[in-house]
Amino acid sequence: MSFRFPSVSHLKNEFVRVLQRFPLTSVIVVVASFTIMTSIQNKIQIEENDPVYDFLLVLALGLPLSIAFQLFAENKPAWIKLPNWTIPYFSLVPIVSFYFWRQTHNGSGEIIRFLQWVLYSHLLVAFAAFIKSARPKAFWNFNYRLFIAFLISRFFGGSLFIGLLLALKAMSSLLEITVHETAYFHLCALCLVSISTFHFLALVPDENVEILDSQHNSPPLLKIFCQYILVPLNAVYIFILYSYMIKILISGVWPQGMISWLVSAAAILGVFALLMMNSFFHQEENRWMKKFQTVYYISIIPLIIMGLTSIWQRVHQYQLTEKRYILILLCLWLLGIAIYNLASKTKNIVIIPVSLFVLTFLTSFGPWGIYQVSWRSQSARLTSILTKYNALKDGMIVKNEIEFSKDDAYELKETLVYIISSHGTDEIPKLFNTDDTKTLEEISRKKQSYMIYQDVDAFMHRKFNVPTNFDRNAYSPSATKNFYAEYRAEFIEPDILYFLVDSYQTRIVTVPARNKSYSVVVDRAEFKLIIREGNTDILVEDLKPIIKMMSEEKDNDRKVRFKIKNEFLEGTFMPSFLQAEGTDDKKRTYSVSGMLIVRLLK
Repeated sequence: MSFRFPSVSHLKNEFVRVLQRFPLTSVIVVVASFTIMTSIQNKIQIEENDPVYDFLLVLALGLPLSIAFQLFAENKPAWIKLPNWTIPYFSLVPIVSFYFWRQTHNGSGEIIRFLQWVLYSHLLVAFAAFIKSARPKAFWNFNYRLFIAFLISRFFGGSLFIGLLLALKAMSSLLEITVHETAYFHLCALCLVSISTFHFLALVPDENVEILDSQHNSPPLLKIFCQYILVPLNAVYIFILYSYMIKILISGVWPQGMISWLVSAAAILGVFALLMMNSFFHQEENRWMKKFQTVYYISIIPLIIMGLTSIWQRVHQYQLTEKRYILILLCLWLLGIAIYNLASKTKNIVIIPVSLFVLTFLTSFGPWGIYQVSWRSQSARLTSILTKYNALKDGMIVKNEIEFSKDDAYELKETLVYIISSHGTDEIPKLFNTDDTKTLEEISRKKQSYMIYQDVDAFMHRKFNVPTNFDRNAYSPSATKNFYAEYRAEFIEPDILYFLVDSYQTRIVTVPARNKSYSVVVDRAEFKLIIREGNTDILVEDLKPIIKMMSEEKDNDRKVRFKIKNEFLEGTFMPSFLQAEGTDDKKRTYSVSGMLIVRLLK
């Protein structure tokens, strides 16, 4: 008689079942884990907009999409004659399209678009199995089990990771077995990405809609959680928001923009609580829940109107942006859900994710979409400011004779920063000449937002007649002695030069006592520091040793000081930032920034 571990046999059968039911999703999980582990092994720094980063975003989008298409295939309408196994592969169309879209649209605003697509992908998972038959009870049972499956799988994956992590630490300490640092990160990827996700897929309900509709699932712990935690919390939030609204009515001061987000968050929490309580509505002892639902939806309508009023104030002052557009849509959707639940007798909860999916999907593209509307609005704001000071001639920007007011200069700066950082180089308005457009494109590639602000500030001082200091902060980046505002380096004395080095810009300082100009540039292809006197190179220094020095700095918590010296000068370069770009060692380029102090010897 043979003996078989039941648990091992069960694990094998469940794994095979998952592979058969979710083949495309399984491939995505394995590829994602392999990509992360390979990046860890090769010490690839994953940066925004590099190929590995974009590939992982695509996989993150593909995971919920492939699940949603599989659930739809299992419950598809009778008129769709395609074989079930082919339908999930149609999810590759939006997945691949998104990847190619990322290659030409890489502004910071595109992250909002990605989150929008991820949101509607997850919403599609929630109702994909109910497109054929929208039964509220079956829908609630399915999504409750899906939510519990997610929590259980993450808890099991996290517990397994912590347990194995402690085991490796024990092996290293007690048995003196060397465990490489990357092993811990590999273990994290394996447990939290692969094992946890496969466990979740195994728990995804596979019953048809009829069976789900016949199940009676009213967990007592969920009822306690809703009744004694979520409902009181919502009551507290509503009380606070109404107190603020009364304060506004008494003082006559318009609401602040932040209130719109607070109203939306409180309303969404209430809708979520009512969704979870839906399973208890039919029970006689829970009749109060239906009354609470009615009172709640009535109470949030004035608050939503207050939120919309607040947004209108911001739009009136500063035009639309992606976040303001999203906030308007969110408030209007919440208002629609409230009115529907008050007016409808059926109150089908499937309407909630379906309506949010349609709204999210339709506003993610097209001239009516969040991004094009926001871009047109901010471009109009830019044109309006320039026209006010006669800085436009024949549709092109010219230098204004009348100096901008501080407020208008600040508004112009904010608009330029928004356009080039949120929409990327392809969306720069056609108001700038070729050289200006090239400069703005270089600025838009900066990783840090403060560098974009500083360089836009410098660009405005060269291009327009603006006040020396127009920033609204106490310490202004446009102060007279600020390096970036002047777009040059400062000298301390004739023989000692001070530069703020940046891989993307040439830094120039003119020394009147010597009647000479000195410049610093970083050759990114060769990763060399070049110092020039006029047009003559007086120092060319290889910066590759800094890579190792910066790596050691992280371990030893000390500052890097890179010495340079030849017959013309001596000095110290103190790098503050180093970044590698590219995955191929032979083609990899580096960007560096920091402070350089030089003493001229001749």
